Amino acid sequence: MAGCYEAMMQSLPLITLIEAQTGLRVEACHATRFLARALGLLTQRTPPTPGTGLLLDPGGSVHTLAMRYAIDCAFLTRHGRVLDLATAIQPNRLALAPRRTQLCLETRAGGLPQGIRQFIIRDL
Repeated sequence: MAGCYEAMMQSLPLITLIEAQTGLRVEACHATRFLARALGLLTQRTPPTPGTGLLLDPGGSVHTLAMRYAIDCAFLTRHGRVLDLATAIQPNRLALAPRRTQLCLETRAGGLPQGIRQFIIRDL
């Protein structure tokens, strides 16, 4: 399964997100298909490397059921405004998305600093 999953993830287009105030840059796989969104980071043994992540489109609530590591999630509008930030979501937990969430950016725990407000999303 992991080999199949890795091939699927490698076939996803990359999206660049740049936080407007801090300049934080995240290269994210753009998951638009149901299976890619449903699996998310679940089958990855290690967290994404710093500066990388997964952009779920459409985005919503996320879970870390059966995951091996904690993640950070930014719940975004289509225009990149941060509606909520859930940091260090531990394995086997759920993070509920606020209303109007259209995208969800998942990164490794510690990858999204507090206070971020707006991402400029390139190539969306």
